Amino acid sequence: MFLFLALLGLVAADYNCPSNTLSNEQRELLLEGHNEIRRKIAHGEMENKDGLPNLGPAKNMYALDWDCDLEKQAEESLAKCSLEEKVNAGRNMIKLNGGTLSDTDYMTIALSNWVAPIKFFGKQAPTNQYDGMHCQFANMVHANTTKVGCSFKRCGDDFLFACLYNKCGVKEPLMWEEGQPCEDDDHCTTFYGSECERGLCITSH
Repeated sequence: MFLFLALLGLVAADYNCPSNTLSNEQRELLLEGHNEIRRKIAHGEMENKDGLPNLGPAKNMYALDWDCDLEKQAEESLAKCSLEEKVNAGRNMIKLNGGTLSDTDYMTIALSNWVAPIKFFGKQAPTNQYDGMHCQFANMVHANTTKVGCSFKRCGDDFLFACLYNKCGVKEPLMWEEGQPCEDDDHCTTFYGSECERGLCITSH
């Protein structure tokens, strides 16, 4: 959770999404929270369980963009105050016991819960291979995923949270390619016209 708390206070862009469930500051936090994990993997700095090698490094690891349509779908998926989990889907969902924490605090807890199993249980080598476990983490970090949208809903004492991705991270054996993070645009080859920024590839795809 400390990684995501460090992102609080980011200067938010205007995402121009029609829904007012999330603030632009919350969208910025969620987007950068995802991209920081992806950046750590790209640079080989993502911590594994003690005694196991870090995750990464990775080449052709793409940064995520926020997608208002995916945000809307995430919001709609929570409308009935239930979690409709789907196997092999690009969707992460979680229900947390409500309390006195802010919506933003619960979102950071949700992201942390999707990453925590890697640190607690560990990811055996090859660390880039999806092994049927940690499906939420796989959705967060699949290298070819380029868009994400999230939303939440308070239902009584429960806090429901969902993130949808434009690619399912568990349908392919590899979550990312082993290699070095990009240093210039020519290193980003998955999507035509991509650019490199701080080790992550960026595309308008």
